[in-house]
Amino acid sequence: MARTNAGRRRSVQNHTYALSFPATGTSTMNIGNDVYLYERTQAWTIGFQIQPVDYQTGSGRHIFSEYESSSPFRGRLIRIDTSLLRFWLVNTFSSNELKVNYRPPARNAFTQVIMAYDGSSTAAGVQCWFNGILQTQVSATETLSGTIVATGVATKWGGWTGAAVLWKGLLGECFIDARQWTQAAVDSYFYDRRFSLGTPTDLWSMTEGSGGVAASTGTGVHNGTVAANVTWSSVTPTKPRSAIAQNRLPVS
Repeated sequence: MARTNAGRRRSVQNHTYALSFPATGTSTMNIGNDVYLYERTQAWTIGFQIQPVDYQTGSGRHIFSEYESSSPFRGRLIRIDTSLLRFWLVNTFSSNELKVNYRPPARNAFTQVIMAYDGSSTAAGVQCWFNGILQTQVSATETLSGTIVATGVATKWGGWTGAAVLWKGLLGECFIDARQWTQAAVDSYFYDRRFSLGTPTDLWSMTEGSGGVAASTGTGVHNGTVAANVTWSSVTPTKPRSAIAQNRLPVS
């Protein structure tokens, strides 16, 4: 009999550390410049374990960014704007873009978020999962018809180079993959932490616990440079495996 998710149990997953972003100064994890530059016709997927501290009333709290710091703001980004989690592809801000909105994940608790895009330039081509559960879109803007590739842009987690619009919270394991994930791939990762489509382009598992580098074990090996005011935290989605002392009765 085929196994269904209704009776499926999540395997033990051990995430040793997370990064704590204070939303002050230059608190980001920098991946480099022009790292991905996916075109609007390119399928790709982004995933991250996050624990928002609050929704920071206002706009532009960037979880991930790779777009220009000035008009037309061409590129791609994931951010929270007060009460919306946005997947955003931009040719020209506010006039030529694909913006797909979801309710944000809960505060003060870790959520595994995966957002997949099929390269169609449509809202129907975007899917988002929280802890393996497909989310319903709240709204969308579908006016994208031009390129979203611009060069000389910084690729960052936790912020953006254009302004002080930093995200506040904890970031655990995260990844970028140059493939569109399906529900089956999401299930394999959520339940078994298995990459059924193969090793992603970049995977930051946050195992270091100290220092200024978060290593990527993906095929792209784009290590993250952690800003000095971003700290390592032992508050994670799941705790490290540890031995439990047991007192056994003698056998007579």
